[in-house]
Amino acid sequence: MKQDIKDIFGNSEILTQPIFTENEVVKYKSNIRLYYVTIIMLFLLESNFHSYTAELFLKPDAIKNAPWIKYIFGFSFAIIFIYALHVAFKNIWIFIEAKYLIEKNSYNINLLKPFYVNIILAAIILAIYTVSHIYTIYIWIIMIEPYHHSTNHFLNIIHGPLVILAILITFVTALIMALLEKEITEKSNKYKAFVYWKREQSKKNKR
Repeated sequence: MKQDIKDIFGNSEILTQPIFTENEVVKYKSNIRLYYVTIIMLFLLESNFHSYTAELFLKPDAIKNAPWIKYIFGFSFAIIFIYALHVAFKNIWIFIEAKYLIEKNSYNINLLKPFYVNIILAAIILAIYTVSHIYTIYIWIIMIEPYHHSTNHFLNIIHGPLVILAILITFVTALIMALLEKEITEKSNKYKAFVYWKREQSKKNKR
């Protein structure tokens, strides 16, 4: 069966259904589930990190009187940063897809110009994300870490490195999120067309 979908330029692309095998459908659904798990992990990591950095912005008395305010602070920044990453990654993959379609179909190269906004926006967001996190680590080590002491000497030794490790894990998780978003973005429209085709096939078989 032939099916028509539109690419990001509004041009038609003819699909021959079924475009996905059962294994490919399972893989695509697994990637979506893994994507949401990655977002949850990133949310927890970011929330934890920024709940500590609340001490840079909130008065000690405020934190002492309402310890939960640190977590509200952490949750808020986590949501902002994760959404910003989502926007950045999506804009990168849109730009790459536009460039690929222009090269593949020999479109006018000028069609790519509007998409430079996408890549510039993505670069700005990723730069802000990276610089803000590195700067926060620096501030943590200089201003906060010296005042965090435990009665356990071993915990005092490993506390700082664990903070750095947590941030490195955050960056790795963000990279995994980016790769999964690429996979999902590339196949999203085709999968929607496939689902629509399957639904229509089911209706025909019931008649």
